[in-house]
Amino acid sequence: MADVFLSYASEDRAAASKIAAALIAEGFSVWWDRDLLGGADFAAAIGKELDAAKVVVVLWSPHARLSKWVRDEAAHGRDANRLIPLSLDAEKPPLGFRQVHTTDFASWKGDASEQPFVSLAGSLRSLAGAGGIAAAGPAPSAAPQPKPGSRRGLIFIAATGLLLATSVAAFLVISPYTVRTSAVALGKVAIKPFEASPPDPARAARASSYAAAFRQRLTELGVANESAKERRAGQAPEIILAGELVSAGDGEVLADRFEDSRTGETLWSGRGEPSEGAVAEANLAGYALKCALKRRDPKRGAAYLSRFISACALALEGDWRAEHSAARALVEAAPGDPGAAGYFARATMSLAWVGSNSKAEHARHAAEGKRLIEAALKLDPKNADALFARVFGYDDSKFADQERVLLEAIDADPELGFALGRYANLLMSVGRQKEALDYYARAQLHRRNSSGTLSRLLASSGDPRLAREEYDRVRPLGPAFIDRHEMMTDVLYGDIDETQRRLAGRPELAGKSLACWTEILRARRKERVDLAHYRQACGGGGGESAQFLTVAGDLDGAYLELELEMNASDGRFAPHLFWPDMRAFWLDERFFPLAARLGLVGYWLDTDQWPDFCAEPDFPIDCRERAAAAGRATDKADPR
Repeated sequence: MADVFLSYASEDRAAASKIAAALIAEGFSVWWDRDLLGGADFAAAIGKELDAAKVVVVLWSPHARLSKWVRDEAAHGRDANRLIPLSLDAEKPPLGFRQVHTTDFASWKGDASEQPFVSLAGSLRSLAGAGGIAAAGPAPSAAPQPKPGSRRGLIFIAATGLLLATSVAAFLVISPYTVRTSAVALGKVAIKPFEASPPDPARAARASSYAAAFRQRLTELGVANESAKERRAGQAPEIILAGELVSAGDGEVLADRFEDSRTGETLWSGRGEPSEGAVAEANLAGYALKCALKRRDPKRGAAYLSRFISACALALEGDWRAEHSAARALVEAAPGDPGAAGYFARATMSLAWVGSNSKAEHARHAAEGKRLIEAALKLDPKNADALFARVFGYDDSKFADQERVLLEAIDADPELGFALGRYANLLMSVGRQKEALDYYARAQLHRRNSSGTLSRLLASSGDPRLAREEYDRVRPLGPAFIDRHEMMTDVLYGDIDETQRRLAGRPELAGKSLACWTEILRARRKERVDLAHYRQACGGGGGESAQFLTVAGDLDGAYLELELEMNASDGRFAPHLFWPDMRAFWLDERFFPLAARLGLVGYWLDTDQWPDFCAEPDFPIDCRERAAAAGRATDKADPR
């Protein structure tokens, strides 16, 4: 049971997110959703949470006043004398909801010390005298762990209190799926008001909103913010986050740093151009801190924590060489520490596979990594970093071996973002897209990632609005890449007419990609397609082009693209063949022989884990029969 049911229109998600994060930082539990899709199951779940919540906080806005969902939820709270209304635009609530005082949040910038929020928190705490919300926050409510492959149409935060220095379980949100994180003992952070330099009211307001973005991100990641109650009691946290928004030429620079609260020593600092409320900067700082706090030995002091934060930040930025050097320094500073040993093993294997410039360098780092893995596992057989690092030693086609290793690492640490993301990729590669969707959602809680794959999975499974929200969330991490990825997703799965209008409104698009996307829309309309023109526009891109050509019905062209790609990658190419628009490709007689060459048939037969399409009631092919035949033919061709 949550303290607060947060009701709002989906267009006001950004404001709702800030308010939810601030309430959680004050010790309240919050239930909220980010997309009112409707449907029987969805409505039932909302009704259950609405009945259970102690207070209904409604965010009134022009969109909310027109939303039947918001009005129904507000009426529920009003009739039960549990309604606290807030106004996002300084206007009155609709008729029928004006009997209760409405707090003006139109000018609120996200700072918990500002009067509107102080008033809201006070109103919530005042209910404690009537048996309502306890000021210290209740114990976590239970929720079922999502089963692999299960679909969730809800988003909620049921984090009743935050992850404290003693381990507690929390439910965190970052995707359209309910995700339960395991208990992790983390430190605490006090966030100072971000300064503006030189002082300026507008810059100060922006600095305040950026501090709120950091507070929200840390909260979502499970790093506890210092609560108002702790501030009043003088309980010093371990870490202080400070920041400054500085005028720099024609723009501004945001400088942020973690400090040791006892010595004032800087543990780590970041600096960059603020983007969309400092989302990118907050992501880097939040993930780096969580990564370090999970692995460090608290007895080794601030200097050791500082080294770990720096190493984690370098990994998040993809600087594998610098991360490897920083990880080596960790081991040298703390010989025999399992956390450092496992991290160094993982960093070394990452450098071997994604950061080496030659085969000789790759072989050298791979050999070193295998030795380090063995050493780390002797110190701690359950070291998740070392268990995960073993996956790099398996050939791409050894899907079952990779799966076993990844699941062992995830079992050792259900929050290991490296393993969760890699396992999601493996599930996609073997056709288990529904399970991949869940694991991508879990991975997003524990790693900084801007691939856009989660959005594409959402769109392809029929949730385009949630997909767009996810794109918006990761866009600051790589705007140009995400813009292209989103447009490609719209072309394949979005509304055809709306996508055509969006293409027409992008005059900067030109050349081959625009021609290809236009042709795909023609194919989706079932219009006659000039295949020669289509191949010219969409050819030459491996798995992506194979997908485009399949949409157009050019299976010969699609298979040719994949053959060329496989030859160029020495036969180790494992394309993403399992997007829903590849159905014609799966039905083609060439598909299972191709899958056998890629090692997929062997995996399906050995594990009895089949692609999602094989379970479709109307799928006209017996997958087991086709796979067995393809496997026998492959064995005859290669008797080894």
